[in-house]
Amino acid sequence: MGHPICLFGEDAGDRRERLRSKVVEYCIEKGEPPTFLMRISGSEAGKNGDVKNQQEIFYTEGEEGLKEARLIIAKYSLPRA
Repeated sequence: MGHPICLFGEDAGDRRERLRSKVVEYCIEKGEPPTFLMRISGSEAGKNGDVKNQQEIFYTEGEEGLKEARLIIAKYSLPRA
């Protein structure tokens, strides 16, 4: 939107408030929300290819040794928690 992401001495709450005010200013000026706030409807998403297929696996499976190590750690730590 043409403004810095973070100003010196600004914390998360200040950034959020500044973003909120800039979005409101933009909406008043242009009469519509900024493009990053607009959502793509399901029919348009399929046509444009903007949203990936929801059936797709989003992680990679680890090796068997990793699974065994995590089970050992869980068996050790869960009774103590």
